Formats: sequence, structure tokens, C-alpha cells
Amino acid sequence: MHEENRSGGCDERDKKFSVKILIIQTAFLGDCVLSLPLVNTLKKNFSCSISVLSRPGNAAVFECSSGVDEVIKYDKDGSEKGFTSVLRLAGRLKKSGYDRVFLPQRSFRSGLISYMAGIPERIGYKRGGAKMFCNTKVDFDWSRHDVERQLDLASAAGCGKMDRSFKLQPPEKEKKYIREKLPDGKKLVGMCAQSQWKTKCWPFGRFMEVASLLPGDTKAVLLGKKPQETESDSIINLTARTSLTELFAIINRLDILLSNDTGLIHIAAAMGVPVVAVFGPTVKGMGFAPYGEGHTVIEKSLDCRPCGLHGGKKCPRGHFRCMLDIPVSEVAAPVMKRLQKIELKRHS
Repeated sequence: MHEENRSGGCDERDKKFSVKILIIQTAFLGDCVLSLPLVNTLKKNFSCSISVLSRPGNAAVFECSSGVDEVIKYDKDGSEKGFTSVLRLAGRLKKSGYDRVFLPQRSFRSGLISYMAGIPERIGYKRGGAKMFCNTKVDFDWSRHDVERQLDLASAAGCGKMDRSFKLQPPEKEKKYIREKLPDGKKLVGMCAQSQWKTKCWPFGRFMEVASLLPGDTKAVLLGKKPQETESDSIINLTARTSLTELFAIINRLDILLSNDTGLIHIAAAMGVPVVAVFGPTVKGMGFAPYGEGHTVIEKSLDCRPCGLHGGKKCPRGHFRCMLDIPVSEVAAPVMKRLQKIELKRHS
């Protein structure tokens, strides 16, 4: 386990703040982004230091947040996998003397770690594996957005003023990278045709068809962790070519993001970039749609949806209609409409 203290050392921090708060958020990239309003609300209401326990690959989300004082990296699926590492981690957290821990993830392991760390106030939900370890519990309502569900945790801790902003800022050092990779004077449509789960992927060829429909003053920017090849010279292909902080800076420059249901939709929404999201096995009613106004979610009403919380490797019924029934025209329309508004705004 590695720690990064961004406030000049634990001793100095302890002198400044009266409440020491830990947030355990070791879920996926999008979940981490959706925890930022919780961070900012706690900062708004308490004189506190905030530490966040996160996977190494997602730590940059919290390192780029002004509300986080310390990021603790926990490689739960790699070098720190197993119960021995849980014991070791809990022991180190116990020495830090946290007053409160917030558990937005609901996992048994998160709850166990907080309990073994001896944190007096453990705030979580009434459902999920962590509930048995929590002494302050709130309802978990699937019909509400996850940002609002997490703010319920803050409310249970006594917060009266909610801060729904994200304050996710790309590092200054990434500006040079952006100047080199993205053209000036062009509108930019980001496209993410990937997901960790295969059933969440609208066919790649259809993304390319949307790209071919873009007007001449617009460039498509292909994004994603895994390399994807395209023969089109009109597409800027950055798949498997960016760090997470570089990705933040790229998304911040986009005019629109077209994406499957991935963490990128939450990064874009956090930065005020309009999102067109294609949902298949998951539904926006589960609370993980892009947060805020000006976004579009495209989905088909089928009696088999949703078929899971995250999606899967293959369609349980074998037809994959949740994605195959979505035509290019239905996805291209909101993208083009948004581009027209940008054009009108530039000439107004």
C-alpha cells in the first residue's frame, strides 16, 4: 500500500483540522467520479481533512480534486489481494485515528476494513455487504441518481449544505499534451466504443458510421483503454495512448462525448461536457446516467432490461437486441443537434 499526502504531512494536517474523515471508494472509475460531490459537501460543512482509499488506477480522480487532502492507494485486485493485506491495511488506517468513515461502495470488504480500523462512526447504507459494520445507515433507493444517494450519507452525518459540484480539474502539465494531440479551430466529438463488459458495447462499426456523418469543421476523437484501429484519416485515434490525467484534459476540450455506459460519461458530465450515452443491458433508472442537465441517454424499452448491474460477457437471451435495435440515425441525431447549437452559439 502506498500513501500520498498532499497537505505537507500528517502531523501538520492534524493541527489544522478538527475532524478526520476517510472515504472508502475502491469501485470503478465512474463510481469514483460520482463520489466527488460527497467530498465537496463534507468539505463545505466540516472543518476536516479528507482521505480517500482508492484503487491505484483510479487515484488520479481524487488527486485532481481540491477537496481531497490525502489519497491512499489500495491495490485490492493485485499486489494487495487477500485477507492478509486487509489486516495490514486496517492496522495502518487504525494508526491514523480517523473519526468518521463513509462507505458509498456498500461492499463487505469496505465495511470490514472500516470496522477493523476502529473508526468510531461508520456511515453507509441499509443494504449491501457493508451494512453489518455500519452504525449509521441510510436507505439506498435505486430510483435516485447515485450522486444523490451518496449525498444522503453526508446528510446522515449532519451536513445541511449540499455541494453538487465535482471540481475535477485536469493538471496544468497536461496542457502541452493537448496542444500536440488536438487541433485548434475544430469542434471535437469524443467517442468511446469500449466497456469492461462486452454487452455494454454498441457495435464499433456504428460509432464509425456516426463519425463519417460529422461535418467538415468537426473531428472525431476515439478514446478508450484498449487499442482500436480505424482506417479513417478524419478520426484522431487516442485509444490506449493516454494516461488518466491526459484523458481528463482531453475530455475537458471536447464539445460532445458519445459513449457506451462507461466511466468516461461521468468524467465528461463532471466537466460540463454534453454526453450522448448508449445504454444496453443497464438502464438510466438505476442511477448511473450522466449527472446534470443537457445529456442524452439512448436506450430501448425491452422486458429483459436491465439484465444486470454492470452488464456481462454475453446476452443472457442470445439476441443482444438492447444494442442491435439502436440504429445509427438515432444516435447521430442528438450529436448533430448539439453541434448545430455550438455553431449558432459561436456566431451569435
